[in-house]
Amino acid sequence: MKVLLGFLAIVLVASFIGKVVSEPSCEYTATSGAYYDFTSLTNGSTDFATFDNNGVYYFQICSPLIHNCSAGLVNNQPTMGCQVTSTTQNSLGTLASQSYNSIVNATGNSTAAPIVIVSYYDGKRGGRGRNAEIRIVCTAGQTTPSVKIFETSNAANVTYVFTLQTDTTCSGTGKPGGGGLYFIIILFALIGVYFIGGALYMKFARHAEGREIIPNVEFWVELPGLLKDGCLYSFNQTIGRLIKRDGYQQVP
Repeated sequence: MKVLLGFLAIVLVASFIGKVVSEPSCEYTATSGAYYDFTSLTNGSTDFATFDNNGVYYFQICSPLIHNCSAGLVNNQPTMGCQVTSTTQNSLGTLASQSYNSIVNATGNSTAAPIVIVSYYDGKRGGRGRNAEIRIVCTAGQTTPSVKIFETSNAANVTYVFTLQTDTTCSGTGKPGGGGLYFIIILFALIGVYFIGGALYMKFARHAEGREIIPNVEFWVELPGLLKDGCLYSFNQTIGRLIKRDGYQQVP
């Protein structure tokens, strides 16, 4: 039972860490203080798509590509976009390389619609490197995003520039935040309620003293040992499967 609890504790910790760091943020705060949330542009079933004379292009924003681009991946890293031709696939940039920038507009006119630039790098495949730049342009009333593409290149790299017209960037506000941040705040708030509320209950309802006012104190005291047992259990299970797969017998 203790081993199982330790294993579950490891799973919970791993899930928490994965939630915070697994994917790049869909939220961006510009130097002007304007805050943008591009979560609505991510799509769990289809990619943005466009084409030119050099192929068909699929891409996502702050989310892994749905289209199968396995032949074009770089070191098996998740990609945000893929160029598909009749003979090959090319990653347009790794999801982990995502970065944001913003400009008022191409000419610097402060009254013009804002443009948020999402950049991706490290998409090298078959010679020159491949990068992507998604320009999210505020277009009032454009509830269905419109996509255009052009490319720039030099001897070392090709950069695919996508212009994505949408009304998403028209309502940038100064509010801070982020999905990961909200998750952390809620998590610690619940932990605080659990310990403070539990301690008050144990103190005044159960008349506990000392460390006994900590709710489920036995569990928390044993938690380090449970984590250790869970790690050992996971390790032994993994090693056992590898030994079985390779045809060796485990020494008793």
